[in-house]
Formats: sequence, structure tokens, C-alpha cells
Amino acid sequence: MAVYRTVHISYWQDSFMLERTPEEKFFYIYLLTNSKTTQLGIYELPKKIIELETGYNHDTIEKLISKFEEYKKIQYSKRTNEVFLMNWIKHNPINNVNIFKCVSKEITEVKEKDFLGELCSILDGYTGQWLGKLDKNEREPIDFAEALKGLIRGLDAPWKKKEEEKEKEKEEEEEEEEPNFHLNSNEFKLSFLLFRKIKERDSNYKEPNLQKWSEQLDKLHRVDKREFPEIESVINWCQNNEFWQNNILSTDKLRKQFSKLYLQMKSEKPKDDISETAKPLKQNF
Repeated sequence: MAVYRTVHISYWQDSFMLERTPEEKFFYIYLLTNSKTTQLGIYELPKKIIELETGYNHDTIEKLISKFEEYKKIQYSKRTNEVFLMNWIKHNPINNVNIFKCVSKEITEVKEKDFLGELCSILDGYTGQWLGKLDKNEREPIDFAEALKGLIRGLDAPWKKKEEEKEKEKEEEEEEEEPNFHLNSNEFKLSFLLFRKIKERDSNYKEPNLQKWSEQLDKLHRVDKREFPEIESVINWCQNNEFWQNNILSTDKLRKQFSKLYLQMKSEKPKDDISETAKPLKQNF
């Protein structure tokens, strides 16, 4: 719902409006500017709301709706209480990506599907006129009218396809950048240590991607400034703790909870048991 609607000053001099009664002029401008209007020009407006907001009685509203349907200015669905402003798109072109996305969403909310068929016919007249890019990196613009017709026919909105393509590209990039930690690296040894500890309790535990696990430990070391002996101590401690052993089942969880684990371990173990300086790890495979 918009905060305001723009009505061109030529509204009052329009040849069609010049021949209308004061009652009709007021009713039509009400249909153009009431709080239920949408960027699409199709919106739900129960007759009871019209009565309350205009002060017209039920019979007058029925008469006015029938007149404007005869004038081919609107269609009204008694089944869904939706209004379709036939000339709305003519005066509110879908000529930029923000309007296009807004209208695309509103199309999915229309209940009277016959209105969408009529809208497709109207959009035929604007093919090739509304062109734009979904983002600045696209080489070719899309035809908004054709894209909207495709959406009405059940096709996905074009930006959804674009988002899916970007997500796929991101996944491919991540696959290409698969970390490669040496088997003798501290990161890999500690990842294997955690896996082995879990495996001792659950023989069916599936072996994870230890390279991905190692990547988390690399961040724990480089970014979080944790020494490898500290990490080793925390792994051994948490995997022997009745509560934490079932909550720390990956290096990702280990990293997220590391401060809490370390402090709890420190409070429970003698200080000498906690390594404060880095030393070579002796992990056998």
C-alpha cells in the first residue's frame, strides 16, 4: 500500500470526465486513490468499505460500479471483492526495476484469475516499451511486459532465476576453493582428533569433510587467536564431558562455543593441565 497516489492535473479536463456527473467524478477518483490501491491496479475493496469511506449507500455503490463497468474503466469481482482498474497501467507504467518487482509480487496475490487474463491482453500493447536491467551487471535489459506475462502464465520471476544462478555460481566457487590442509597440519590432526572421539561413541558416525573441518580450526587459530594446544585440550575435555560431548559434533560448533568451553574447562581442571604455549601435536592416524 502506497502512502499517496499521484493524479495528473488533466484528470478534470479529460474528455471522458467532463461528461460525468459530480457523483461519478468523485467515485472514480476514490477508486484511484483509496488506501487499498496497489501498483498493479488490482486490489481487494469490499463494498462495505466503499460505503464507510464515501458515505454512499449500497444501492448507489452498485449503480456506480455498474456504470464504470459499462464505461470499461473497471471490472469488479463479486466473488473476491477485487477491483481491476483497466487504465491503471496506461498511467502508471512499469518502467523501472523497483516497480517491476513490486508488481510481480502483487500479481501472485490476485485472487480473481480472470483479471490476470485481461491484464495479459493489456500488457501485449506494451511489449518492447518497458525495458530495464534487474541489476547493473547485466548486459542485456529485459522486457518488463513480457516478463510479467510469463509470471502470470506460471513462470518464475526473472530475478528468482538470477538469484538461483548467483547461488549456483557461489557454490561452484566454494567447491573450486576447497581447502587443502596437509595431513600433518595441526588443523587436520585436530579435526581428525574430534572425529575419532565422536566415532568412539558412535561407530556409525559418518566421516565428515575433514578439509572443511580443518578450515574452521584454521579460523579458530588465525582469527580467534587460539593456540593449537588450547584447542587440543578443549577437544579432549568436551568429548569427555557428558553434556558437551553430544553438542560439539563439528569444528564449526567447537569454534562457536570455544570461549564457553575453554572457561568451563579451566574452572574444572588444574591450571597445569591447560597448555598455554604452542607445541607439536602428536596425533596418530
